[in-house]
Amino acid sequence: MSRLCIGTAQFGMRYGIANATGKVGFDSIIQIIDYSVNNGIEFFDTAQSYGDSEILLGNAIDVLKLNHKAKIISKLSPEISPENVNSIFNNSLKNLKTDSLWGVLLHRYNLTHDYSEIYDEIKLLKSEGKLNYFGVSTYEPEDAVHALTIEDIDIIQVPFNILDRRLIDLDFFNLANKKNKKIFIRSIYLQGLLLMNHEQLIKKNMQWAIPHLSYLWNFIEQNKLEIKEFALKSTLDVSNNSKIITGIDSLTQLKENNIASNSNNISREILQSWWKNLPIYPVKLLNPSLW
Repeated sequence: MSRLCIGTAQFGMRYGIANATGKVGFDSIIQIIDYSVNNGIEFFDTAQSYGDSEILLGNAIDVLKLNHKAKIISKLSPEISPENVNSIFNNSLKNLKTDSLWGVLLHRYNLTHDYSEIYDEIKLLKSEGKLNYFGVSTYEPEDAVHALTIEDIDIIQVPFNILDRRLIDLDFFNLANKKNKKIFIRSIYLQGLLLMNHEQLIKKNMQWAIPHLSYLWNFIEQNKLEIKEFALKSTLDVSNNSKIITGIDSLTQLKENNIASNSNNISREILQSWWKNLPIYPVKLLNPSLW
């Protein structure tokens, strides 16, 4: 099976700094889901806070009669509490036109917060057959490592890309593998920043990022690489069996990602040399919430 997971934020809202097309039309959503499932891509990542992404995803899967093949992971509203877990979760089931979910995540996990009562409610959902796996969506490397220690957490979603080696330095992927945690990686193109050129960065008032990206641009040019394929293959190479979430806004883009994920155009030597010599970048560059 493919290690790709389809990110559906673009289905429900305009998402990403490099987004030039807006929301994905329903006909395109149908094409994307149909191609995905028929090419071994079975995971779909959504969230209650992604506009009407859940509704559109649920409608498309229902139209295609692929409910038995598509594995959906949604994220509960950030306003979650022990008292409303059940109602909020059931709202996702209604939106997605299903009786159960493969996975559900807490959207903004923070290691300083006590989630024990929420975990108890999640266990009830599992016992009722409404949920297979539970997890958290993290933003900081320390939170991701801490989540590895919690038995109730099955899935950990993390931001990770070719400019950010913090999880590698923390041995996160090897530890996750040993603990049998299911890892999903998002933001491998840094919300599209890695795919933008000088002019596009300046237009978005992101010119401050240009000096930080020069090392990447030089590496790409010297080794005659294609940036999108390099970003994807580098992430796949160091993350063990993790799934890679890629936001999709067209069937063409999906096909390109699928081909890139299966290609052997980039040598292991090049991939290893990138991580070995990667500079340490400021958190401002690595965290889109700070832009």
